[in-house]
Amino acid sequence: AKTYERFFSEERVEALRYISFEVEQGEVCAFLGPNGAGKTTSIGILMGFLFADAGEVQVLGYEPGDIRAKRRIGFLPENFAFYKHLTGPGLLRFHIALSGSDGRGGEERVRELIALVGLEGREDLKVGKYSRGMVQRLGLVLLCYK
Repeated sequence: AKTYERFFSEERVEALRYISFEVEQGEVCAFLGPNGAGKTTSIGILMGFLFADAGEVQVLGYEPGDIRAKRRIGFLPENFAFYKHLTGPGLLRFHIALSGSDGRGGEERVRELIALVGLEGREDLKVGKYSRGMVQRLGLVLLCYK
């Protein structure tokens, strides 16, 4: 459960109540619902950005926000920003290095992932020159690598 208090008001808004689900290993999950249903709040709690007021939450057997869970899940927010002075492949290499990964496949894997989301032929273009859709696809590349 999660309840918010409105600013300058005594009114409380219950954002989540009676939510329960499990996603098994290998399953793909779509989290759909109308505006105001609590999707963003739920994801915020699962990622450890928000705290639930009641109930139990586990992500891969860990508390939300635990680094052991974060290393194994991907999250692509609606609004995000990358280093605009890097190219797409450069940004991917940077994130691979930050993740402490062994660099599975190296440059070949970088090219493969860039092609997977249709950014081939734009390898020299700086991320700051990308369209919004291209930036979103680059975000997907980072999730695919993870």
